[in-house]
Amino acid sequence: FYEDSEAQVRVCRKEGNFFPVKVGLRQGCVMSPWLFNIFIDGVVREVNARVLARGVELKDKESHTKWELSQLLFADDTVLLGDSEEKLQRLVDEFGRVCKRRKLKVNTGKSKVMRITKRLGDERLNIRLEGESMEEVNVFRYLGVDVSADGSMKDEVNHRIDEGKRVSGALRSLWRQRTLSLEAKRGMYESIVLPTLLCGCEAWVMNVAARRRLEAVEMSCLRAMCGVNIMQRIRSLEVRRRCGITKTVVQRAEEGLLRWFGHVERMERNRMTSRVYQSVVEGRRGRGRPRKGWREGVKEVLCARGLDFQQACVSVFDRSEWRQMVFNT
Repeated sequence: FYEDSEAQVRVCRKEGNFFPVKVGLRQGCVMSPWLFNIFIDGVVREVNARVLARGVELKDKESHTKWELSQLLFADDTVLLGDSEEKLQRLVDEFGRVCKRRKLKVNTGKSKVMRITKRLGDERLNIRLEGESMEEVNVFRYLGVDVSADGSMKDEVNHRIDEGKRVSGALRSLWRQRTLSLEAKRGMYESIVLPTLLCGCEAWVMNVAARRRLEAVEMSCLRAMCGVNIMQRIRSLEVRRRCGITKTVVQRAEEGLLRWFGHVERMERNRMTSRVYQSVVEGRRGRGRPRKGWREGVKEVLCARGLDFQQACVSVFDRSEWRQMVFNT
């Protein structure tokens, strides 16, 4: 299929000469995604065969067996993991060599390094890729999500709130039009603002401040939709009733969290997401109160709805019962 493949460039309606294409995949071809998956899988297998001590060591909570997680892959976006600077450097070196040998170019300008720790000091990592020192960052956007060096979701939640404000501001001129029906405005709110505001909410661990900020963005949109302002002192419940909104944005975020919890609990145990969910990182816990994790966030939402976590772990396997618990509780 790719033998004797040629391409042509068109500039200002003028076509150039055909030239041979010896590397790469055809953009838009239905075969390209799985061909690249086969290719990158071969790269990872070769790297793993050459680097024995790699990745972050995890321990399964049920079987107590240890295993290593060294890569996260999604299309051509790759994350390499290591529990020490030396391990990570060996993994990066070998990954770079294998990619170069297979004529795969790694974008060194977009490649960053991050240290995941609660104690962010002045000490910097010196990880090099193809002779260039990689920039160390405290926040990196991976697959549209802001990953923070301190392991919290604060930056991602703040980013989503800012994006929701931006989209809401862009639609404000339409919401002020009296000729536009409230049903049409509600449709725009639910199809444009809410997906922007709640993108990735399944992984959020929210505190009280984040919940209040989400509700503030929501009420600002709804007041603009029904033509009232905060100085009129109309209660939020009444504003939602006028707009035909039955669930708050926080309730929708919690539904997304519980929906994803059900998916993870039902997953086969050999899948990567489930394995990470069922594992812990070994080591001594630092001083002070530990940060609330994703599982604790799920327990908090379940408790607020009067549901037990252990019972929920059983109920998720009955999809109709679980759907009733998530959306109608």
